[in-house]
Amino acid sequence: MIMDNNFFITENENLTKANIGFFLKMPLTGHNLAMASLLAKMQINSSQYFNTINKQARALTDLYNMTFDVAPQLYGRELILMYRLSYVEPLEVMDPEYSYEKIIETFSRIVRCPNLNSKVIKLVQNQLFNEYQELMASPTSYAWEHFFKKWYHDQPDFAHGIMGPINEILEADKEGLDAYTEALTTCPAAMIGYAKNSKYVVKILKEAFSDYDFNAKFASSNLVIEALPDPFTDEEKRGFAQAQMLLGFGYNGQLNKKERLAGKFLARYLAGDDSSVLFRKIREQLGAAYAVDADNYVNNSLLLVSAGVNHDKLDQASQIAQEEIEKVKAGDIDEAIFKKVKKAIYNEHQYGLDRAGYRIMLQLRALLIPEYSFLDLGKSIRKIQVTDLIKLANKLTLNESFYIK
Repeated sequence: MIMDNNFFITENENLTKANIGFFLKMPLTGHNLAMASLLAKMQINSSQYFNTINKQARALTDLYNMTFDVAPQLYGRELILMYRLSYVEPLEVMDPEYSYEKIIETFSRIVRCPNLNSKVIKLVQNQLFNEYQELMASPTSYAWEHFFKKWYHDQPDFAHGIMGPINEILEADKEGLDAYTEALTTCPAAMIGYAKNSKYVVKILKEAFSDYDFNAKFASSNLVIEALPDPFTDEEKRGFAQAQMLLGFGYNGQLNKKERLAGKFLARYLAGDDSSVLFRKIREQLGAAYAVDADNYVNNSLLLVSAGVNHDKLDQASQIAQEEIEKVKAGDIDEAIFKKVKKAIYNEHQYGLDRAGYRIMLQLRALLIPEYSFLDLGKSIRKIQVTDLIKLANKLTLNESFYIK
């Protein structure tokens, strides 16, 4: 691996495609998330050098179907703007006009030179508004968005999980986006990837992205958002065909890295697939649910249990979910389901190691929160035991019960 400041490019020995991620870290605020969502949508469409959707698509296609993507990603108190590039290694095609310089020049032009024309801004604002309207018409998306607004009612910067405050997106203008893109050059930056001729690729990347701050410390010292001891119950009447149940269990205190990993097991044990305890109890026994999920938002100190259920089964479903959490606390765990969960998580990790994108995300998390990274994640997965789930469950408190009828 070539490590140079915050450049981490590993020699791509076996793959015919290179994969590179460019990451910019900033504090999570409603404003930053709104601007990042707007900018990302604009950059996927076009740039100054490729100023229409068709021109940018053609530029990527001409480079042997090079792929480009950008999206904001939330990590507790941090927001990461993630740019991803994938291209066929030039040595695979032997085309004299297809070079590392051409690939990275195109990548940098799309990233560094957004098309901030007022008409383009308006077009993308309309696109995002339509997407937001469609999401809010979905019972699941509406419930999820409003759950977090209630969960973070005293911390509004953390309350927007989909694309940021829609009003800030719609009110943004060229001057504001100019200021935001200029501010990005002062954010801690990192480049992580897999490529042949890695040393040379790093050299070109450093030249192409020289205006970004790769010397800044990328690790976060205060990433986890602690759960506030502020339990409440709320409900809304929306007239959806199915009722929505969202139960937010907060973790008491910060978790160590083993407990963070155990949280993934706990979520999968509760609602990972059709053999999980909540799926069987709520969906099969009550015949009540359209969907049952458990999500471990470890950087938010939150275990979120959610379900879309028949209106007349809402109270029973909520009671069952809470009872199953209490059973885990008491050590009443189905060993067969736990073993199945462990096998699935381990196999997914092993499968992911064959994919550059997965390895890049592991490296990103290790760079961002090194104190929670594992030298051998597979080995750590195998070491998780039933007792770890019991201890973790006993750190949970039901902080929010939110129902939509």
